[in-house]
Amino acid sequence: MPHIDRKSNGKYLVQWVDENGKHCTATAPTKEDARALAAEMDSRTFRAKHGIIDRDGAALAAAERVALAQHIEDWDQGVRDKGGTREHQERYRRLVREALLDGCGFQRISDLDAVPVQRWIASKGGEWSAATGNHAVKAVRAFSRWLQLHGRSSRHRLALVKLRNVGDGEHPRGVLLPDEFEKVVRAAEAGPVRYGLSADDRGMLYRLKMCTGFRTTHLAKLTPESFVLDAAAPHVVRRGTGDNKAKHRKPHPIAPELAELLRPWLAGRPAARPVFDLPKWRLPNVVRMWRADLKAAGVAEFNAAGEQRTFAALRHTGISLVVAAAGYKAGQEFAGHSTPKLTLQTYTHLLPGDHAKVLAALPVVPRIGAAQALHSSGKSSPDVSSAVQVEGGGSDGENVQISPANQQKRPVSGASVEVGRAGIEPATHGFSVHCSTS
Repeated sequence: MPHIDRKSNGKYLVQWVDENGKHCTATAPTKEDARALAAEMDSRTFRAKHGIIDRDGAALAAAERVALAQHIEDWDQGVRDKGGTREHQERYRRLVREALLDGCGFQRISDLDAVPVQRWIASKGGEWSAATGNHAVKAVRAFSRWLQLHGRSSRHRLALVKLRNVGDGEHPRGVLLPDEFEKVVRAAEAGPVRYGLSADDRGMLYRLKMCTGFRTTHLAKLTPESFVLDAAAPHVVRRGTGDNKAKHRKPHPIAPELAELLRPWLAGRPAARPVFDLPKWRLPNVVRMWRADLKAAGVAEFNAAGEQRTFAALRHTGISLVVAAAGYKAGQEFAGHSTPKLTLQTYTHLLPGDHAKVLAALPVVPRIGAAQALHSSGKSSPDVSSAVQVEGGGSDGENVQISPANQQKRPVSGASVEVGRAGIEPATHGFSVHCSTS
């Protein structure tokens, strides 16, 4: 039987033991309400113990009465208790809240539907990359699966939200030329405040993005203590994504010229505070900010090849410059990649002049007929090492090798002459060079 006690604040406390043996409590404003609540709980416990009501149905009904935002908080806390990476879970929690609460306006578990969620994620294509959209898909599906496993939902309601192939419908990333990058930095430093970042802060943000290759999330965590400018080798300490900050703090060398620019910019900034006002919920504004500065600088967002110069293109450009100057291993270290495959396949781009360098490195040997024409006209020709093979030309029927230099002096009668295509034909376009020999 439930027990009723009056509390010091005038309210009434109802205590009872449910069908699972769990001690439960609830408060009521009046004695009559407390008696009604006690009677209801007693009746429900009796029916559940004797199988008159469905316990699972009662649990689902109780979960339906709870706001969806509270379920999200419970899911987030449960993942944290299991020891998940804090930053990863914070990102998933933000994506779930943004997609389900803000984007689709769901309030209860019964509101969850895969169709509007898929449509809303697709509508973010202008701001999100395919990879970010897939993170949102994985987050909402993980939350929906958690609801089912913990008896708060009868089914996996968001199982049909599909991942998107990374690269579909997206433009390939391009690089910025040095003069274009300078124009963007100058335009940013001469422009107004954009999305909470001053002109000087935007100019330094672009410099650090190019010269360190840091991701935006790493740039958002930089504090004045992250910059070690008085050392023999100036560097920036990048904080990793793990919970163990000492383990994931990595020094990243910077050029002395950049260190000199950073000194006056860092002067007077509060300690232990981010130098860039880039909270996670404001990261999509970085895309809009970058596009505005590109437009102000007169630099096209797409180059002649159709490649898009996004804010992430600064990281791609920096990595490509390092690979061109010091090799792929230096590029891997610069980018912070665990494997050079990602560095070379995704982040390394051909720079202006690379096509000309490759074509200039390929040997071009004139054909035999062209060499003879040059010789008869009195012009010098390259030394052609290819030989003319004469079948049956020797006294013993053996093959005789005649060099092109004396081929005119030894007429051959009754012999078949096969002249091969000597050398390599230059490619007509691109780098798909097919070497053709006889």
